[in-house]
Amino acid sequence: TESTATFREKIVQLRNYLSIFVHARCIFLFGHFNILKITEITKDFKDFQPSFFR
Repeated sequence: TESTATFREKIVQLRNYLSIFVHARCIFLFGHFNILKITEITKDFKDFQPSFFR
């Protein structure tokens, strides 16, 4: 029973580690995607500004 308990603890630790890793990956990927989107939007806005203030 002791070995199964440690085995389960290892699985739980591994699962927690994996979920943290996946979460970090998602934050990194979506953060990068959001930065790209924001730069696109600001670029379009800069192109739009001169005609807007004319």
